Amino acid sequence: MAAPKNWVNKHKGVATLSVANANRDGTGTVVTVFTATATNTRTFRANIVAPGPVTEGFIHAYTHDGTNFTFLADRAVRATNIAVGVAGQRAPVLPWNDVWRLEVWLPTTSDSIRMATEIGETFKITLEAESYA
Repeated sequence: MAAPKNWVNKHKGVATLSVANANRDGTGTVVTVFTATATNTRTFRANIVAPGPVTEGFIHAYTHDGTNFTFLADRAVRATNIAVGVAGQRAPVLPWNDVWRLEVWLPTTSDSIRMATEIGETFKITLEAESYA
């Protein structure tokens, strides 16, 4: 009997969202946050921060298989009033300093997670993933 596979390879995607896109079908400006670097990759959490002031809104998440977009979820972000350009300061925009539990299976290396913001303000996204050996 084969030994069970362990989730051992950690991956991280980092992106900046800043262009308004209220569409929920993958059209318009979307940003690739993470592309699977191995087959059978699983994403498990995204952290969203704002380097400057933002108003309430939503971040849209999609999978993209190389051809088609599939809408995954919206995540509400809260307003922040942090000063722009203050070194080292970033405001968490999820309630209670939470992370977005974005658990998605990416079966092939052509699969990716893409995101958009409905408001034209800047968000920094860090998405964590893992693949097994």
